[in-house]
Amino acid sequence: LYIRILRGLSGLHSSIGTYFKNNTQIVSFDEFVNFTKLNELPNETFRSCSNLSAITLPSTIKIIRDNVFNGCNFVKFIIPDSVTHISSYVWSWNKSITTFILYPTIPPSTGAIFTTVPNIYVPDASVDAYKNASGWSQYASKIKALSTLTE
Repeated sequence: LYIRILRGLSGLHSSIGTYFKNNTQIVSFDEFVNFTKLNELPNETFRSCSNLSAITLPSTIKIIRDNVFNGCNFVKFIIPDSVTHISSYVWSWNKSITTFILYPTIPPSTGAIFTTVPNIYVPDASVDAYKNASGWSQYASKIKALSTLTE
């Protein structure tokens, strides 16, 4: 039944609201990549999904709103190059996160997005742009070239 619900949501809707909020049964959600009609993740979409530790965002996402992944359990998180804006407190209270990978070459506009700041990896040619960008400059000491990432 759960898989049928996911199939019904993926690709058909341009908004998912807070359908998944507080769902502690979700651990991994790589199928989310198929939600290709989404261009925005609204406030609190996955808030308090305390066991969610892996997700693949669709390449159509441009905007990530407030508190979307607040209270999740990511160790690594990847932002696709389509993202242009990340609102505030998106990964707050995620104390496990150690690796944050951004593929946008132009730093997305943002505010304070972390309570625990991970290592932030960005495209090599964009390191200085991120370190000097409003919202990202507060994390300058954690911003590194993507080519230096070892897993």
